[in-house]
Amino acid sequence: MFGVADDQFGQRLAASVVLLEGASASEDELMEYVRRRLSRHKVPREIEFVSELPRTTTGKLKRRELVSDPD
Repeated sequence: MFGVADDQFGQRLAASVVLLEGASASEDELMEYVRRRLSRHKVPREIEFVSELPRTTTGKLKRRELVSDPD
């Protein structure tokens, strides 16, 4: 999860998700799953499905590359 620009609040929470091969889930299913397990302020407003997360050559997550354009 990471913050993205928001006109009203400054930032909002978003998430990028990589599904395992053969797995399926909708944005609504994942939102409901997260809502049941986390505090309200920790639930992302949007979920983006991606094929892979950007990583360095040593395998660390490149968080800055996760941030989407605010459009």
